Amino acid sequence: MAYIRAKVKGNAVFYELVEGRRVGGKVRQKVIRYLGALEQANRYARGHGIEPVPTPGLLDPNLAKLINRKLRELDALRPLQPETLASLREKLTVDLAYNSNAIEGNTLTLGETKLVVLDGITVGGHPIREIFEARNHKEALDLVYKIAERKNLIRERDVLALHGAITHDTLPEERSGVYRLGNVMITGSKHKPPDWKDAPEMMQKIVYPELNSQTKGAAAVESAAKIHYWTVNIHPFADGNGRLARLLMNFRLIRGGLPPAVTLVRERAKYYGVLEHGHLKKDLSPFANFVGRDVLRALDLWLSVAR
Repeated sequence: MAYIRAKVKGNAVFYELVEGRRVGGKVRQKVIRYLGALEQANRYARGHGIEPVPTPGLLDPNLAKLINRKLRELDALRPLQPETLASLREKLTVDLAYNSNAIEGNTLTLGETKLVVLDGITVGGHPIREIFEARNHKEALDLVYKIAERKNLIRERDVLALHGAITHDTLPEERSGVYRLGNVMITGSKHKPPDWKDAPEMMQKIVYPELNSQTKGAAAVESAAKIHYWTVNIHPFADGNGRLARLLMNFRLIRGGLPPAVTLVRERAKYYGVLEHGHLKKDLSPFANFVGRDVLRALDLWLSVAR
């Protein structure tokens, strides 16, 4: 009888189809097919009448175990030395600004982003808007840390302030930090965001409760993925929704005891793909697992510096 089992190698979780065969009076297990990630494994199971892998939440259970295990390792090394924490935050300031802006089309290189956000240098050869976007991201990230560290509930006005920080001098003042006042389309997506009149209420009902959820560890990763997904899905602002979604995701990760995670520009196609899958199929699991793998990479970075 064939079944699917999980294998963990480093940070990777993959699945294989195994068949039990009787050889010389003993049952031996033989791998007859490699199935890849959870979604591919369950697709194969559905098509071949095999019991699917149980998934009680959005995250692959083995990925969730890895996240919780590495978080326990990091917690055992806390509190980090001030200079260690400062160096990690400095690196994240540059990495997050570069990748988040590059995903949206900003052409500053990683090195140029560092010059702008850490050294205050205006580099040539780029539209001034791109310089503003880099500076704005640093200001918005600093605000994320400030809100996260004060421990009380995040409020609507905090989210509006974050949007205002992201879009300062890149949107007209009357549209920065203000919900959109018209309907919009998302370039390259089949998803149509909700009517502009419904967006504020949807944020109130879906996103803000998740931002104030108290879960930790892998459960916080699922919560952060929901925040990210629904902010993009609702598209509550005229511009800056992707940048805001990634910052709100990281706010939730920080509140959940986890380090901020970087969504890499080199994975932009996959990132957009799992978001689009969520929009069209109403299935957030692939996106949550994408976020979970980013969180694992962040945990590995922090552990490598903290040890």
